[in-house]
Amino acid sequence: MLSSPFVDEQVVLGNYDGEMPNDYIEVNGIRYAQVDGGFISDDDLMKNLQPIQHGDIYNKIPVLAYHRIAQNEFERDNSFWSYTLSVGKFKDDMAWLADNDYHTLTESEAIDVLLGRTTAPDKSVLVTFDDFYGGWIGTGGLEDTTGIDQTGVNCVDIMTKYGINAIFFLITGNNQISDEEWTILGNLDHNQFALGAHTVTHPAISQLTNDEIYDQISDSKATIESRTGATVRTFAYPGGDRNDIARLALRKTGYELAFNFGFLHNDTRRTVPDTELTESITDGSLSSYNLNRKEVRPDNAWTLPDVLTNDHTPKES
Repeated sequence: MLSSPFVDEQVVLGNYDGEMPNDYIEVNGIRYAQVDGGFISDDDLMKNLQPIQHGDIYNKIPVLAYHRIAQNEFERDNSFWSYTLSVGKFKDDMAWLADNDYHTLTESEAIDVLLGRTTAPDKSVLVTFDDFYGGWIGTGGLEDTTGIDQTGVNCVDIMTKYGINAIFFLITGNNQISDEEWTILGNLDHNQFALGAHTVTHPAISQLTNDEIYDQISDSKATIESRTGATVRTFAYPGGDRNDIARLALRKTGYELAFNFGFLHNDTRRTVPDTELTESITDGSLSSYNLNRKEVRPDNAWTLPDVLTNDHTPKES
């Protein structure tokens, strides 16, 4: 993982066109040399990066992640089990949040809270969704090949009823979203239902070349913005898989936060899902592109109070 404060905090003024000076430093295969006012680099990814604007307020909040919401669920040994939640359980979750006075953060609020710029309101929670399914916006039906039935499911209507804010992280390729669905997504209230990116084709980020990583991150953002008019500010890694080149690419292309599953911001170990709250990043580092979320599945949706409060975040030694 990148841990150098140089990479995280310093200004890269531009690329060096000639031979790098002898006193350059090298971090993760990228060379840098100090000049008046900042640094120059031999890698285009670093050109014109500016410091991330963090505050110094410490917050700790639950960030929930949903996937497909359908009429039916599956047995635990089915590959669709962990990614398909019944609409009945989803309605109960949203009603419980509203009835218990939880403050579901908008995307703008979440950015300020998780970058330490403002204090999180009492009982704050961020609700997110990954991939894109018709049941999010009322366009789903019965899938013959899988048996998944999203007929009559409309998460936007349910969340509107209960005053819930959310971020939808979209896969933009693979014919995942039809023209009709792009229109519906574009007509949403993007303050209540923000649109974030989830790559073009949902690859394992760490298995891609540097150029492929950049394309997945930048092209998905550009597609969402051109098709919907929304400004894309946040990103979710497919399956939580990511690396440092991805974090640099996210910063380069103008994202402000990125989310994974089950990883702490400062290491690469896999943690048990649903056990750690998400901490704000106040040190001006790329850790704001490595924020943990709690996945909501059929086995924990009925215990939402525990999911919201469980916290096994290791203490700093």
